[in-house]
Amino acid sequence: MILSSFNINTQRSVSDKIRLCFWVYLVLLIFEGAMRKWILPQLSNLFLVIREPVTIYVVFLYFKYNLKSNIVKVLFIFSFISFVLTLLFGHHNVLVALYGVRITLLHLPCIFIFGKVITREDIHLIGKAVLYISVLMFIIIVVQYFSPKTAFINIGTGGSG
Repeated sequence: MILSSFNINTQRSVSDKIRLCFWVYLVLLIFEGAMRKWILPQLSNLFLVIREPVTIYVVFLYFKYNLKSNIVKVLFIFSFISFVLTLLFGHHNVLVALYGVRITLLHLPCIFIFGKVITREDIHLIGKAVLYISVLMFIIIVVQYFSPKTAFINIGTGGSG
């Protein structure tokens, strides 16, 4: 079906590696909520950062192969400045600042890196996948609406009722 038309070279050029990372990132983005809520609620904290290894690898590939993108460099500069300003004038908590800077340091640059390598075919596949998934999501929403608060489908994130 959709995955059968997924053409990625086995020799894997840099763009193919990033395309593969894009598809892994997209699948994790779509199914992360269901994993946190229904399938493995005891690991909900882990699923908050499940996409970070993919983004770290994409950023690593960006620097290793010196891909050209000025906006990615600007995002890194702004991320570093905001991190330093947060530590100097904000809450002064390094762990909270690191958790917050991961969005602008990893995820935003990945958007622009992914944008350079995905093809028109990938866009069509994304559209098909989202269309098929939206039917399932509609069914889940209807079941949630007509189920009582205590039903399995209405369990909160992390397994709370």
